[in-house]
Amino acid sequence: MLFVLFEVNYGRIIIQQKEDAMKGSITTTLVAVVLITSFLALRCGEKEEKAPAPKTEEETQVAKEEKQRFITYETLRQWAPPAGGVGIAILVAEEATKEEVLTLAQYLRSKYSSTKWLWIDIFDSKEAYLHRDDPNYPEKEYSKHWLAQVFRNPKTSEDKIAWVAEGRDH
Repeated sequence: MLFVLFEVNYGRIIIQQKEDAMKGSITTTLVAVVLITSFLALRCGEKEEKAPAPKTEEETQVAKEEKQRFITYETLRQWAPPAGGVGIAILVAEEATKEEVLTLAQYLRSKYSSTKWLWIDIFDSKEAYLHRDDPNYPEKEYSKHWLAQVFRNPKTSEDKIAWVAEGRDH
């Protein structure tokens, strides 16, 4: 009878057959075939990882421009107004210019274009946002840091972006 041995060497299977009077049976041969088949199935199932194709200089530039199109912001709060829709309070950097903030507001307005009710407040101070309902917080300070509002109301047909900051020099 035959006794089948195999070993894996650098992804190849080396099969050696040896006669062995004491150990030879169909079962041994079947076990070897099953093991070899399993190994081959696993090897064939492996996927080769390919490195991503290098981007052209133009594609890289377009990606950078897309990323830099809008200033970064943090969502401070998101809620659903009582009539439905979306409400969001956003924080931008104090260094953000009026133009950058209004560009972001326009983007957010279009992002939620399918939303009937929309209320977005943009702040450049977390402190001012946190004190928005505090009657003891100086109104002048609050008005300086509440920068813009995006508002959509289907009942009144309002759909506007407003710069609401007062006393802000940039």
